Amino acid sequence: MRIVCPSCQAAYEVPEKMLTGTPRKVRCARCGNNWVPELTVSPIEVAPPMVAPEAVMHAAVPEQTMPPAEPAPTPKQALPEPPAMGPRVGEKLTPEPDDRQAGHRTARLAGLGWAASIAVLAGAGWAAVFFRADVMAVWAPSRRLFDLLGLR
Repeated sequence: MRIVCPSCQAAYEVPEKMLTGTPRKVRCARCGNNWVPELTVSPIEVAPPMVAPEAVMHAAVPEQTMPPAEPAPTPKQALPEPPAMGPRVGEKLTPEPDDRQAGHRTARLAGLGWAASIAVLAGAGWAAVFFRADVMAVWAPSRRLFDLLGLR
């Protein structure tokens, strides 16, 4: 069953058995709106009454004509698209993506994070070299490192 958030129009595919019974509130993952989805109930098809076989045998059957058959599609005609399928069992229900730039924003933020990390490490290295006399006075084992680097 497809439900749509009345606030932001996010569409969700939900198994019908989850919404049957007493009405329950649902919350939109996109905008956080709470609402009670309206269930569309299809009318129950009523079966024709059962007729005794003897009555059928003695009844006059009017002649029926068959409607003309649809012509088969020619190779030039396009076949109709198959209906869209819902989520598979166990799939996470997510709204349909409407913002295609979200992946680009995430990549930009990751790049900024890397740049900031490199800048912090470069700054720490510069400070260690610039203040190496103070570092060696406070932390004696650092003298071996600065000797190896030729910065004593």
